[in-house]
Amino acid sequence: FFLITRYEEYHSRSLDKHDRFDYKASIAWQNNFLKRPIVDQWIYKLKDVLHSSFPQLNIKIPDFKCISTIDVDHVYRFLGKSKVLMTAKILAHILKAEFTEARKIANVLLYREKDPYQQFTYLNNVHRGIKSNYILFMHVGPYGKYDRRNIYPLFSFYKYLRQENHSYIIGIHPSYKASFNPERIRKEKARLEKCLHYPITYSRN
Repeated sequence: FFLITRYEEYHSRSLDKHDRFDYKASIAWQNNFLKRPIVDQWIYKLKDVLHSSFPQLNIKIPDFKCISTIDVDHVYRFLGKSKVLMTAKILAHILKAEFTEARKIANVLLYREKDPYQQFTYLNNVHRGIKSNYILFMHVGPYGKYDRRNIYPLFSFYKYLRQENHSYIIGIHPSYKASFNPERIRKEKARLEKCLHYPITYSRN
């Protein structure tokens, strides 16, 4: 009960700079089992003990299921960014004699090369190949100290996300500020739903 409910986090004063529970204050860290699924191990041990005394028991074991989840903090590395900022980046690389990098940025902005962050077709093909869905958690919050403006308002990307023949599920990745403000989460969720034309039911917290 103590471990599964994360009971020690409820009233802890051991917080990090983001007001999260500091894992080093946990019993698991202090007793060197932080990376062990110790409750699961206990359950399997209990199953073995029960079977040794009651072999007729039929104890079902859940099937393992892998779910890929991908946070999309930046759709593009160069596209969709301020033209002034990108021009400054190119000039900075030229001044440093980094001509290959400067040429790469220019080619992407001129659509001669694919943006290096445009890996969504690849991800889709990989998951379709293994017959598995995956979840893309999209960040649509405002710019801030711990947030970078992402797909909003890159409408060209929304068109891609609305495609029907894909292997992904869309969820929301609330902004840093939204974690302290339920109303902001609602606004960001509504913004993403407006762009995608369907309701969002998954969230990365």
